[in-house]
Amino acid sequence: MPPVLTQKPPVFISYARNTGAEAARALHAALGNDAFFDQEDIGAEDRFPPRIADALLGSRVVVVFPDEGYFTRPRCRWELQTALGLFARSPVRESLSHLVVVLPPGQKPSEIDWFPPELQSASWQSTADTAAVLDMVQKRLEQNHHTLGHRYAERGEPEAAVRARLLELSEAQRSVSLAGPEDAASIIQEAVEAYRKLAKSSPDALLPDLALSLNNLSIRLGELGRREEGLAAVEEAAEAYRKLARAKPDAHLPDLAMSLNNLSVDLGELGRREEGLAAVEEAVEAYRKLASAKPEAFLPDLAMSLNNLSIRLGELGRREDGLTAVEEAVEIRRKLAKAKPDAYLPDLALSLNNLSVHLGGLGRREAGLAAVEEAKEVYQKLAKANPDAYLPHLASSLNNLSVDLGEMGRREEGLAAVEEAVEVHRKLAKARPDVFLPDLALSLNNLSIRLGELGRREEGLRAVEEAVGVHRKLAKARPDAFLPELASSLNNLSIRLGDLGRGEAGLAAANEATEVYRKLAKVRPDAFLPDLATSLNNLSNRLGEMGRKDEGLAAVEEAVQVRRKLAKARPEAFLPDLASSLNNLSVRLGELGRKEEGLAAVEEAVEVYRRLAKARPDAYLPDLATSLNNLSVRLGELGRSETGLAAVQEAVEIRRKLAKARPQVFQSALARSLRSLSVSLGQAGRADEAQAAADEAAAIEARLSSPP
Repeated sequence: MPPVLTQKPPVFISYARNTGAEAARALHAALGNDAFFDQEDIGAEDRFPPRIADALLGSRVVVVFPDEGYFTRPRCRWELQTALGLFARSPVRESLSHLVVVLPPGQKPSEIDWFPPELQSASWQSTADTAAVLDMVQKRLEQNHHTLGHRYAERGEPEAAVRARLLELSEAQRSVSLAGPEDAASIIQEAVEAYRKLAKSSPDALLPDLALSLNNLSIRLGELGRREEGLAAVEEAAEAYRKLARAKPDAHLPDLAMSLNNLSVDLGELGRREEGLAAVEEAVEAYRKLASAKPEAFLPDLAMSLNNLSIRLGELGRREDGLTAVEEAVEIRRKLAKAKPDAYLPDLALSLNNLSVHLGGLGRREAGLAAVEEAKEVYQKLAKANPDAYLPHLASSLNNLSVDLGEMGRREEGLAAVEEAVEVHRKLAKARPDVFLPDLALSLNNLSIRLGELGRREEGLRAVEEAVGVHRKLAKARPDAFLPELASSLNNLSIRLGDLGRGEAGLAAANEATEVYRKLAKVRPDAFLPDLATSLNNLSNRLGEMGRKDEGLAAVEEAVQVRRKLAKARPEAFLPDLASSLNNLSVRLGELGRKEEGLAAVEEAVEVYRRLAKARPDAYLPDLATSLNNLSVRLGELGRSETGLAAVQEAVEIRRKLAKARPQVFQSALARSLRSLSVSLGQAGRADEAQAAADEAAAIEARLSSPP
């Protein structure tokens, strides 16, 4: 028999003191001095004791009691992670021969995905039969003559490196749990540097840990708005995982795919959307390969990656492709949730929310509404059982539902949904302001829009003023993260003030928003030029309302210039925005008597929308009708009444079809077009037809003004 290379107890017992102590104590009594059984109370915020690390690495068998309380304890998770680390480095059954898993009768681990498939399908030892557990431990001791630390060393990772990693991991996590966002990032940065030093002496062993820390660092930096630094961290992580996956694909391809997903998010937030798409496409390809071989292990990751892919495609205007990706994600998650609802219903709800956004972007609003209503129902059930975990998701879903209901013309229902979202976010923000104040501000912004749509303008103004106040406070503390949100709220504030006739105040808000976006776009043009153009469009409207027509024209001309450049590079994403600005430019030019130029601008807008509506009628026919209405006005101003009449007749025809399908949304627009048609027919001397159009418009307006 080979010599036993340990002087420490050969058995290490890993258990949660609050739930597994009785069973663990029974086993310890049976094993006596052969078992390390720690009974000191170690809090979640305490450092991992070196004596426990030494005992774990000095043992030959690790007995784990992964009951309902086990995975809530960081120390237990670190012990299990270390015990499973051999399998991660050499995924064969022999790498699990030191592990014994014991559970209450009939139970499986509460977080079974922690365990490799070889263990997930195993017959678990029962806490009800200590004798059987003892027998299994003795058999494993006979099989394993080397300590856990020695076996790590055999696989190329020195025991000292494993010990250092375990202690460093616990110290970093402990400190992060006690720190604010900036301090947490600094602590993880220190952990990265520590791993960097350790990896120099043992690169094969510690490069995975360095890469994981870099991934975590990138997430923290992104939360602080330090996106370039976050990108640098995740790029380094992806590079490390790529190297590891090249040498050991079975072990590290999943890690590479994870880091590529994170890389995609960071690139997207920096406006580098094509690169972000390339990264997530590679992640999807990797997860497809992994899920084909091991569906139970990797189908959830494939669905997550497809969700991300759909977002990247949508940002590039490839909405049909984005819809296809998210529909596949929903299909996968629906199957997973059917088999394991507790584990996968939250993921299904997340994908349904995303699905609703993509369907809405393609004009398929009824289908989008159905998706977000299903998401809301799922989150309601989850939040009822576990409010701390799922109330934030429910509030987010209510926000999305509010938007979809508003776009369907069901404004009172939309208002009720967002009022509930605000109520939830207000409670959450009161308890944890650092986490939930940004979400409260977002809900307040949405609330102000819904109130404005219902004519409750003063209440809408109060809501957006509160949102601006929250964002101003957040941006003062963390400008990199929250200045964009402040600018967005200021734009909304300017609209609400304009609706109430407070032109000067509205103009001041629009000017401030534009200046913020101008500074942001100077530093990060890919990310913020689109927002600058939107703000310039809004500024143009405010200036026009104040009679400052030349300045309004200059603002919208700059918006058109920016959007023309963007649309040239990414037509699918930015042509709709260009057409919108061209419509606005036409109005400004008309106000200044530059009628031919105004006509040219709106003709270009009509041409763009006609092309878009041919490809996606559900999404762009409403915009085409608006442009045709505007075109008829410009033509009438130039005395081209017959051509103007044809344009407004086409607008009426489009809006009549739209109003027939969705009367709540499009009847008011149809009435406006009929009024324009009446004017054009009168100018053409067709008095009877003009009166008929005016009568039809009046009838629609009367129906709309009558109480339901």
